[in-house]
Amino acid sequence: MTIFHPTIQIRRYQSGDDRKISQLFREVYGNSYVYPDIYLPSLINDNQITGQWHSALAFHQERLIGHASLVKDPMQPNQAELALIAVYPDFQGYGVAKSLGSYLCDYAKEQGYNLLTIKQVCSHPKSQHIARNLGFHSTALMLDYVDSPFGLPEPESIVQGVLPLKSLPLPKLNWPQPWQNWVSLIGQYVGESTPYTPSVYQRSMIAEPFTIKKSGRRLDITLYEIHSDFLSEVIDFPTGQLIYLKLPACEETLGFYSLLKKGGFRFAGLCPDTHDGWFLLWLRGYQLTPYQFHDSETQHLYQMELGG
Repeated sequence: MTIFHPTIQIRRYQSGDDRKISQLFREVYGNSYVYPDIYLPSLINDNQITGQWHSALAFHQERLIGHASLVKDPMQPNQAELALIAVYPDFQGYGVAKSLGSYLCDYAKEQGYNLLTIKQVCSHPKSQHIARNLGFHSTALMLDYVDSPFGLPEPESIVQGVLPLKSLPLPKLNWPQPWQNWVSLIGQYVGESTPYTPSVYQRSMIAEPFTIKKSGRRLDITLYEIHSDFLSEVIDFPTGQLIYLKLPACEETLGFYSLLKKGGFRFAGLCPDTHDGWFLLWLRGYQLTPYQFHDSETQHLYQMELGG
């Protein structure tokens, strides 16, 4: 049980906090944190001014001892990621991270956000515990996602959590039998809607049928519309490359389940899209590593296909 220290104060970012925040992250994470902006105080301030970040800070006797922020994506104006969480070691275990998260979740509700997400670090069970206590539900596993923020030689894997603040139901689909129990649990949390129609989605909201982006060792490929010939080319992409493939959650995608598995892709969960729907996440090229997760549903997701 964690007890919040009565002398710790929580407030929003103010001008002049930027250098204190940068120093806090250097002390907690060293020089390898995943967001490089955190080492540049002027960019911290710019992100606050533009609304890209909305930070909450924890102080003890006027000393900064904790930080968290809502990080917005320009493509997702009604969504934000709860991120940039750091607590000075002497104050870990006092509920500081949870209090910062609660402060920001309340702010997001007041501002009318539709959804919050969080990336929970697999090697850091406390992050999974905090997310669960804040009401997040884990929906996807992102294996070998990024270089370790703790300076470890192996890449860090992530559990993605979601906290819907407005309706974000799953489409009602003929899910593959091995997934059905897990999908049912997610559906109990986010709800279930009518079948998804990707053609309407694509025409009305998406300028391009797909995007491809290299992020470190990861190749992110997102298809907003399924074309079998192009999907076959993705499956034939040279092996050895870590690929994160997102496909619309629809019956057409599920029709390629066997082809994707034969091509080495494994189902890794469900990710919110930019317009209040869902993607299916598929991974290929990750390292086989045993994991133990904070909750049984995430463990079930891992064991369905990713675990070998």
